[in-house]
Amino acid sequence: MARGYRNVRWFPGGVSAWRGAGRFTEVSDADFVLLMIEDGAVAVDTRSPEEYAAGHLPGARNVPVSALLADPAGALPDLPQGRDTSLVLLGAGAPSPDLLEAALALEAAGFGRVHVLRPE
Repeated sequence: MARGYRNVRWFPGGVSAWRGAGRFTEVSDADFVLLMIEDGAVAVDTRSPEEYAAGHLPGARNVPVSALLADPAGALPDLPQGRDTSLVLLGAGAPSPDLLEAALALEAAGFGRVHVLRPE
């Protein structure tokens, strides 16, 4: 199974030249997640229902990390598993060991692309 980036290219002059040429766009974490959602990714807010109710990213589903750990495939029954399903896991603060374990469990359950957002 291939992992990582494919079709990686070198840009002469590095990131500074890339930025100067207008090829580099800096976005906030929230903006990046919104761009991924526009491209078909599903945002999964892994905080408690109370934290989710207090405020969340528009369009994010609330599935507590404990539910993801207990039954990774069953926690998101309406989503197709496979390489075309992209998930973005959101938590409170820095990614916890449980959140990282849930990401691995979702990959093992068949979800092809699982991303964990590290907040700014």
